[in-house]
This record gives sequence, structure tokens and C-alpha cells, in this order.
Amino acid sequence: VPDSAGTMFVWLPVPEGYSSVSFVEQLMDQTGIIGTPGTAFGPRGEGYIRFALVRPAQEMARIAETIGKFVSENQN
Repeated sequence: VPDSAGTMFVWLPVPEGYSSVSFVEQLMDQTGIIGTPGTAFGPRGEGYIRFALVRPAQEMARIAETIGKFVSENQN
């Protein structure tokens, strides 16, 4: 994700077959990683998850790797 001069958040699309809430719940249950379902920001947020980029860069890289592995292993 490119560095942003304007925000500390990143919005990512959820994988096909998930709602934003179901993806966040499964991700949290299986990995401990917490994101915010897009629907928390209104109906147009469906299909997205928001993450706050507030951890050190090395930890964010590990988190991104964990999310990628989770998605690969849980494709519907």
C-alpha cells in the first residue's frame, strides 16, 4: 500500500463470497486481526474493510502476510 500523506487508514475489498461483517468476524476469530467492516460507515461501505495503519512497518508487513494467507486458505 503506498504511503498516504492524508490518512492512516486503508480500505480493502473483501474477497468474493463474504460480506464485510462476515469477513471481519472470520478474520478476527481465526487470526486475531481486527478491521472495521465497511458497513460501519454506511451502506456504501459494504464489500470493504477498513484497517488503521498504526503499527510499526515491520508488524504491518507481518499482518498483511497473515491476511493474505487467511484469504488464500479460506476462499469460498
